[in-house]
Amino acid sequence: MRGLCFCVSTMFGALAFAGSAQAAHEEMIDSSYKGNISQLTGDKNGIIYFVYSALKVTAVYSLTPPPRGKTIWKPTDISQPTTGAFGGLSVDQEGNLYGAGGGPIGTGSIFELSPPAGGNTMWTQTVLATFDIGDSQVPVGPLLRTADGTIFGITQHFQNVCPPTCGEVFRYVPPSQQNPMGSFTILYAFSGGADGAQPSAGLVRDGSGAIYGVAQLGGMANCSGSNGCGTVFKLAPAAKGQTAWTESTIHTFTNIPDGALPVGPLSIDRYGNIYGATFTGGSDQCRCGIVFELTPPGNGGTVWQETIPYSFNNIAPQSGPSLVDGGSLVGVTPDNVYRLTPPGAQGGNWSYRNLYTLNGSGAPTALLPIPREGMFWSNDAGGKYDHGGVFGLIP
Repeated sequence: MRGLCFCVSTMFGALAFAGSAQAAHEEMIDSSYKGNISQLTGDKNGIIYFVYSALKVTAVYSLTPPPRGKTIWKPTDISQPTTGAFGGLSVDQEGNLYGAGGGPIGTGSIFELSPPAGGNTMWTQTVLATFDIGDSQVPVGPLLRTADGTIFGITQHFQNVCPPTCGEVFRYVPPSQQNPMGSFTILYAFSGGADGAQPSAGLVRDGSGAIYGVAQLGGMANCSGSNGCGTVFKLAPAAKGQTAWTESTIHTFTNIPDGALPVGPLSIDRYGNIYGATFTGGSDQCRCGIVFELTPPGNGGTVWQETIPYSFNNIAPQSGPSLVDGGSLVGVTPDNVYRLTPPGAQGGNWSYRNLYTLNGSGAPTALLPIPREGMFWSNDAGGKYDHGGVFGLIP
């Protein structure tokens, strides 16, 4: 790919909790344009995958960790000419990648990239489904894939045409003996009203099969302007004998003090508690966003309980936090990498810790924690020439 090169450089400083901080990989573009790097995903071997896009060029890359004692991560362009991915990727236990892409105006696609086999070096691309979405919407990743191969995703509108096109949640069911052709279904289309608008990629799923996500706009009328402050939504599977999924709004943001313009992805723990962040709102002094927790209703209840583990007081997050062992949350803002530790007793306060200070630029994506390797994120700024890259805190 012309104009794209790779290097490794060291970020100065030290990690109090883990060791040294280092840029695992920096992407530099030495031509007149810079590109965007999607949210990262990783497989069971610690390999990182991402989508790189610049102008009309799109590529899927893998980053292979270095041997112990070494620092050079190995980048490989694994995309095929027709990949055309929008946003991040998902990966299964066999190392197959899944993404959302586009085709002619008004169409979208779901594709699979399978690792080389039998001595081959090229990845194999398979288009699993194509679908009509209208000429003002695009599918975006990462997708949510379940163990049986079902894929959930969202579309976003990219023109000022909401309503009627305010984003959708879709489902793809792969072919089976009972359904040889598979199926593609729009589970829900947002109206732009109380239910929200412009859903953000990063769906999560609970033990009952319900899926959750955020809509960046809509919700409370006249909240911080005419577009609303956003919502968190739930889609419950169809009841037995039915086909329609049920959408409900489990939280509506109000700007002060509980934030506005939620950003994906969400995280969910084994108890069904949901965690995320907003880009603005929160404290009246800064309105720099919050980290929020939503606790499911008790038996027979319907109201989710919101708590605010942290209100940002300097610069807003561009992505939601990630769950790590012990129930802690780790996240990144343009200013820093942070950790939030849950209270030791019910009703206590979360503990905030700055893990590493950054330079305050760009829009870093959600952290990808990889056991024994570190925590990684992409950014559209920083690195040599300030053209962005993939960065990591290395233990």
